[in-house]
Amino acid sequence: MDLKAVAPRFAQSPNQKWIPVKDLSSALKDQETDFYATVSVWHIGDTVLLEEWGMKLDTGSFSRQLVCLKGSKISFFEGVDWTIPVEGESSSNPSWDYQQFWRAGQNGAYTKMWSISMSAQ
Repeated sequence: MDLKAVAPRFAQSPNQKWIPVKDLSSALKDQETDFYATVSVWHIGDTVLLEEWGMKLDTGSFSRQLVCLKGSKISFFEGVDWTIPVEGESSSNPSWDYQQFWRAGQNGAYTKMWSISMSAQ
């Protein structure tokens, strides 16, 4: 998908409710929550690309998902989850991340193409 060929649509989700917004340049301003997510959606013909970012500041959890749909079916999925120790938390809880990439085959079955997990002390 040529991302320059179409303008994305955006939404933000403070506290579990999606709200359409013009853009994400002011994301998190005026938001008084530890739970926050954004989504960007590009749509051309029968192809949809969706990117979602989420965070839970009370646990130091962050995530990003990238999903491509072709004809209402997922053609690929990429996900990244990571955690960063919360301020004041014991240093015995290391930072870590986990990444995975899935692709749909012609038979409709999904295959994990790769995944990686890393931890830092």
